[in-house]
Amino acid sequence: MKGYLWERYREAKRSTEDLVPSIMNNLLNPDAIFSNNEMSLSDIEIYGFDYDYTLVFYSKQLHTLIFNAARDLLINEHRTLKNSVERTWPCAWHTDVT
Repeated sequence: MKGYLWERYREAKRSTEDLVPSIMNNLLNPDAIFSNNEMSLSDIEIYGFDYDYTLVFYSKQLHTLIFNAARDLLINEHRTLKNSVERTWPCAWHTDVT
C-alpha cells in the first residue's frame, strides 16, 4: 500500500510540475515564507494549514480547540464524520508526504 501511495504522489507531482514553467522554479526561494493574496478564503469551503511548529509553539489547549472546531465544522456544516466524534483517533486528517 505504501508503494502505491508514493507512486500516486509522484504521478500527481509530475503532472503539476508540467503546469509551472521551469524558469519559475529557479525564482522561488525554498527557505522563504510566501503569502497568496490572489484568492479569497471566503470562496473556499474547507481549507487546511501547515501545523508543524515552524514559527510558533502551540499549547495543548490550542490542539484541543483546533481539533474540536474542525470536527464540529465537518459534522455540522458538511455532515461528515457523523459517527466519529470520539477523540480516540489522531487529530491530523492529512499529513504531507514531503
